[in-house]
Amino acid sequence: MDYRQIKMSKQTKKISNLFTRSLTLTLGTVPQAVPIPAWGIDPGVHFGLTVIEGLKVFMFHGSLVSDPTPGRQGLIAYKFMQSIIGRFLTPTDVIPTVVIEGAAYGMPFRQVELSEIRTAFYLAAVIWGYEATIKPPTTIRKSVFGNGKTQAGDEWPLINHNAADSLSMAIYASQQKGA
Repeated sequence: MDYRQIKMSKQTKKISNLFTRSLTLTLGTVPQAVPIPAWGIDPGVHFGLTVIEGLKVFMFHGSLVSDPTPGRQGLIAYKFMQSIIGRFLTPTDVIPTVVIEGAAYGMPFRQVELSEIRTAFYLAAVIWGYEATIKPPTTIRKSVFGNGKTQAGDEWPLINHNAADSLSMAIYASQQKGA
């Protein structure tokens, strides 16, 4: 799928969610139908999550509720992911592919908290029976943009950078099966 052919709406919708301080949805379309739902997740307290189903794109970005208690941030992320998966239940014979952005090595701040959140998103997907993988950011960028140094936010400058990252991961996920 050529990422340049994805069309995103300029309109966004604020959504209420018990596990977020803010959550915004943007809708879009892809040029050709994706036969297996493809999810991309940019994990963190400030996150992006994109689902491509058929010709439709559902792009979320927001901020999780904060909790300084060790382990609680991961639990919040897990519960949030469960609430989103419930919106996209698929037939039992279809196993969605989920790609979660792995660690950006060399980034020293808040890596423990980020690891908890990444693991929580992963566990939520796997428990629902989804095929989930964690991939390094450069692997995703090289596959989607043809260059591991290209930033999704540079390709889609009008989109929140977490949402743009998750969109690139969803495209990557769509390339893994049935594309």
